[in-house]
Amino acid sequence: MILSFTTIPPRYQYLGRIVSRIAAQTERPDRVELYLPRNYRRFPGERPSLPPLPDWIDVIQTSKDFGPATKILPAAERWRGQDVSILYFDDDQKYDSNWLARFKALRRERPNEVLCERGFHLQEISDVERTEAPQPRAMRRPADGKDWRYRLKRASSLSMVKPLRHGFSASGYIDLAEGNGGVSIKADWLDRRASDIPDILWTVDDAWLSGMFELAGVNIWLNHRGYVQKAFPEADQLEPLYKFVEKGVGRAEANRRCIDYLRDAYGVWR
Repeated sequence: MILSFTTIPPRYQYLGRIVSRIAAQTERPDRVELYLPRNYRRFPGERPSLPPLPDWIDVIQTSKDFGPATKILPAAERWRGQDVSILYFDDDQKYDSNWLARFKALRRERPNEVLCERGFHLQEISDVERTEAPQPRAMRRPADGKDWRYRLKRASSLSMVKPLRHGFSASGYIDLAEGNGGVSIKADWLDRRASDIPDILWTVDDAWLSGMFELAGVNIWLNHRGYVQKAFPEADQLEPLYKFVEKGVGRAEANRRCIDYLRDAYGVWR
């Protein structure tokens, strides 16, 4: 399995933390690829130098900045036509040591589906009600897993520890895969249309990429045994996209626009 990710200049100083999480995995990836655009659309000017990285990370420069989707679109292009699995992920999460092992095991069981551990049903972030959604559906835990078990563990540590929690109570199909939990795909499930992202919509990669999987006829399966990963607070708060506003459009509105565009343009999510 190939790991693929990107990052932004303000987070370069924290790359060592995500590298340490990859190195601590109980299963080893076949390759680790870090994709960086030659020029960033959000951060004009010369791209700063990276800190020292281990030689098992392949740093690849891209000619275009796809926004957060840079973590997978160039990798899909590079590996298209080859029978490899690519696990793309966000650079600001403290992935637990069995994270990659879970994806590898589930990929063997479900070779023909997009796999994720975090996601959304359309009706959670839009007014869309699907009539042809694949079954069974993934079921979210109340309060995203912060139930009495979680609160008891938190209290027993005198609030010094935030325990890992499961955000879903049952595995199943979901409409949007979230990159912050990791998403496993095959390169051919993103064709060249995926790189033609309209203005503003590039800010919401989860919705855009998930629509492309739907367009390819590939369903998204969510593994409820995955955890709600914890973020590195310093990196998570540096220029986060969930707070980013592009031409007066914030995250929630951009998601709705992206969903409506994909439904109108490609007829997905019916």
